[in-house]
Amino acid sequence: MNKLIAFIGFVCGILTAIFALLLNPVGPVLISGSMDSNSYAWSALDFYGAELDEVTLLGLPLSISGKAFADEGVVSANASTLVLRGADNKPAALATRLVALDEKGELLSADLGVNSFTNIFWPNRGSLMLYGYENRWPVIRNNILSRLGRVSEDSWLVSAQSPGNSPTGVIGGSGAMEGMGGRYSETLQLNPEGEENFMGQLSLELSFK
Repeated sequence: MNKLIAFIGFVCGILTAIFALLLNPVGPVLISGSMDSNSYAWSALDFYGAELDEVTLLGLPLSISGKAFADEGVVSANASTLVLRGADNKPAALATRLVALDEKGELLSADLGVNSFTNIFWPNRGSLMLYGYENRWPVIRNNILSRLGRVSEDSWLVSAQSPGNSPTGVIGGSGAMEGMGGRYSETLQLNPEGEENFMGQLSLELSFK
């Protein structure tokens, strides 16, 4: 009987913690862009690797979603090619992106993160290399609430301070962008065409070092 009571208490504790996270999550400090940022809407032209959804981020004992790479070292990572569009909705730049699961994430602190490395190319101008930490818990939280019949959100701010406060933002540049520094923020939204990968909005705040 004591074991049964302990088990029930354990389950109730887990459910209470998850319920609290859904209603009032406390996670890493989010990084938002300012109104004078250079903003670009992006979408993926090509996508390869694992889809970093609930299965992968929560470490569930299920197959990793998507067409994951076979090698163990990159099984929880993906690579994509992006097109960035300016305010006029015309293509302004191309980018390559590598994203990998951050294994230090903690569900109870509403922190399920990925590390992203993005290289943006402006033809005949130069390029920027960005490093960012994204907390994907807002996306998972929205998916869970929508399945419970709650109103879902259209987009999610995911840029956050990395564990240990490692520096994020612009880490290098070339051409006209050489010597450039700054930070960036990103929001994600689901692809309206029904695919599992995301679209997004990238806001850059740049200055010369």
